[in-house]
Amino acid sequence: MLVQLHPIFANAKTFTLNKNMYKSTQAFFLAISLIFTSLQLSAQVSTSKKYTTGKIGGKIIDAQSQQPFDFASVALVKAGDSSASTKGTYTNENGEFYFQKLAFGKYKIVVTFLGYETLTVNTEISALHPEVYLDDLKMKQAANKLKEVTVTAQRSPFQVGANGVTYNVEESLQNTGATAVEALQRIPSVQVDPDGNISVRGSSDIKVLIDGEPTELSKVLDMIPASALQKIEVITNPSAKYSAEGSGGIINIVTKNRAGIRGFNTSLGLNANTRNRYSGKASVNYSTRKFSIVTNYTFSPSSNTTSSELFRQSTIGNSVNYLNQLSHGNSQTNAHSFFSTSTYRFNTTNSLALNLSATSSSSTNFNSTLNSNSNSERIEYQNFTRNSSSLRNNDTYRVGLTYRKTFPTKSVKEMMERGSKTMDSIRNLAKENPKLVDSLRNQWMQGQRGGSAGNGPQIMGFSGGGFGGGGGGRAGGGRGFDFQNRRELKTEINYSSNNNHYNSFFNQFYVLPAPDSLQQQTFTNGNSGTISFKSDLTYPFNHNNSRLETGISSNANLNKSRYRLLQLDPNGNFIENVNRTNNFNKTDVVNAGYVSLTNNFGKLSVNAGLRLEQSTLNADLISELTDLKKQFLTLHPSFSLFYKVDELQSLRFAYSNRINRPGMDQLNPYKNETDTLNIRFGNINLDPSRGHTFELGYNRFTGLGSISSSLFYRRTNNMINSYSFIDELGVSYTTYANLGENISYGMDLSGNIMLFSGKLNVNMETTLLHNSYINKFNADFSREQYSFNANMDARLTLTSDWNIGSNLRYTGPQAFLQGRTEGFFTAGMDLKKNFMKRKFNITLSADDLFNTRNAARIISSSFTQNSLNKTTTRVIRLGFNYRFGQFSAGGGRGMQR
Repeated sequence: MLVQLHPIFANAKTFTLNKNMYKSTQAFFLAISLIFTSLQLSAQVSTSKKYTTGKIGGKIIDAQSQQPFDFASVALVKAGDSSASTKGTYTNENGEFYFQKLAFGKYKIVVTFLGYETLTVNTEISALHPEVYLDDLKMKQAANKLKEVTVTAQRSPFQVGANGVTYNVEESLQNTGATAVEALQRIPSVQVDPDGNISVRGSSDIKVLIDGEPTELSKVLDMIPASALQKIEVITNPSAKYSAEGSGGIINIVTKNRAGIRGFNTSLGLNANTRNRYSGKASVNYSTRKFSIVTNYTFSPSSNTTSSELFRQSTIGNSVNYLNQLSHGNSQTNAHSFFSTSTYRFNTTNSLALNLSATSSSSTNFNSTLNSNSNSERIEYQNFTRNSSSLRNNDTYRVGLTYRKTFPTKSVKEMMERGSKTMDSIRNLAKENPKLVDSLRNQWMQGQRGGSAGNGPQIMGFSGGGFGGGGGGRAGGGRGFDFQNRRELKTEINYSSNNNHYNSFFNQFYVLPAPDSLQQQTFTNGNSGTISFKSDLTYPFNHNNSRLETGISSNANLNKSRYRLLQLDPNGNFIENVNRTNNFNKTDVVNAGYVSLTNNFGKLSVNAGLRLEQSTLNADLISELTDLKKQFLTLHPSFSLFYKVDELQSLRFAYSNRINRPGMDQLNPYKNETDTLNIRFGNINLDPSRGHTFELGYNRFTGLGSISSSLFYRRTNNMINSYSFIDELGVSYTTYANLGENISYGMDLSGNIMLFSGKLNVNMETTLLHNSYINKFNADFSREQYSFNANMDARLTLTSDWNIGSNLRYTGPQAFLQGRTEGFFTAGMDLKKNFMKRKFNITLSADDLFNTRNAARIISSSFTQNSLNKTTTRVIRLGFNYRFGQFSAGGGRGMQR
């Protein structure tokens, strides 16, 4: 007996039934009848709500990386109605888009992004099924065949959003074998000096986060490999959801924490460069419906050389003093880094993630400095050489737990319960033949495992691919529930620790005024720990895409520093100098709560937020019996507007109020005399500074690319800054103080253009900045400077297996309180070749081809100082990477979110 089953079973076309199976077949069709009956009854119930309009939403992902695809253009056209206007929007950072208040009928959704194939999806909403969510729509890179050679376009590494710039680290070939600091140097509007100090738009008052959290890892960015990073977000005007720390904004470094493609895969890599830096890396990713783990390990031995020159002319009374310093040094470092994220999904609404990361490094350093002091007649009266050798060990680790709870609407719960009851009925009615039931159930649930797109028709809100799962969600209309009511509670707790041990030996040899020597040993132990807790609730409303976000957080940071100095006495023994002992503790606790409301009024989206922070600062200099305790209660409002002029143009405005609290080195009053002619110490009486930032931006998409521009203004009061002064012996002292205000304003202009069918991708960005420091009481602390920065990044896809890129960057002079740094120009190139169906690749890259140097100049009423620093920045890298493993072809996640 041959029976043709309903096409709802996409791949189960025919079954040959014998008499023994006939009874089971009857039971099966009885179960199908029950399914349709329950669905029809539920449809009648839902119809009683009398929907008059519908909703369509969805999520876009990259077909290759399986990551959310943000800022893609989504157009909605009503089928068969040429007079109907096209609705449009962009995907958010989660790759999602929404359309509301739609008339019932058939619609066509068109998704576009430069360098990717246009994605077209047909769907329908009706009174029976007024709400449709299309899950995991996959964008594929555009491929053009020219002379039988396949050419694949590349996605731009830079994306400009409403809050700032996102740099996709994986998209830049120059990051092969690089560190997080080197990746930061490639971002427009970000500057990194030779000492690793980071600034954004001329401001060093920034907050560096790792995966959205303050952590001790931000202190060792040069030990974090770029291969462990997914993207870097530069947020110049953060909303109330973010910490108010950092008047210049926030840099959020996002590590690879999602497994992406389902299955098991491994990547192995080897890198070498001309700076004697070698690295080996291994990453292992495993993902199932319930569990996923992402791991990354890197070992990188390296060496580095440094050189510097300093010339200072100082006026002491009526006499003039000249100082010349020449330094050179080298270092050897062995570094290990490990990152891992494990996620377990209990069900469709609950998940728990464990984040682990660790870096460990040991380094040996040698430095030699020749010092020469001369009087006004250029007669040398002091000459000595100070040699130092040191051993440093640095260990940092982080552990964190993240719990996510989503609250589905009643319709979702009802549908899940109906599906569960239906499967129970099938099992009970056909238990005489379990093999048949299992076979049919597997076909029915195929969408839960990622069925093919559009297999089978949509029946009562279900698709041929399964319960709105996988490809069925794309072609069949998906889940049919109110996706705007997907409320989410996210709770995180993180702990990180940094242990730094630094032992040095100094040997000072005098030639003038008389031959002599001085030998010292120093022992420095620094320990810091950060524990943070936060809980965020996202509550979307049904109307106007409104969204309420609120949450609480607590962050406690403890720092300890222990310093001992021993000096060789005439008897040949090292004796501790108790006057040079330093024991300093600092505890900083910040408790915060915030509320942020987003509302849409047609084309206008408005966000207003308020953050309340209560901070307690305790500092204790044990060696001098000095302590400090301060408490602050501060309010930080934020406000932003986003107006979509049309489908290609948008305007944005943002305001935020920020705070900058003093750090460990800024507060510690101990005098660091490692360089006896240039002494540094902190100021325990510092107060926080407050800043106001305004920004007005414009975005436009064209047929070849996009243009983005913004005007910004930032004013910081009670500014914390370092300053230097000279004593009567010609020794320089550098410390910190709250010195007046800083005003900066300027313009950013960036553009992206894709030519030759997406094979050539060019990104350009320029920043014009005016920076001024104002102090009404001391002219030495007033300064202003215009600066111009430019960056160009080009990527050319020669074939599907050949890619070439280049980067040009000019950093103009930058002003600081008592002087400025000179401008410099850098250039880099890279080349990548794929083999073995893209499983194996070789990358060749070069940085700083012109071997630039960093020069600085300080000018005050009592002295003028010029310095020139050089590290090994010109480097050529060669990298090998091999990927292997098994992947699931299905991308659907069914009911899972």
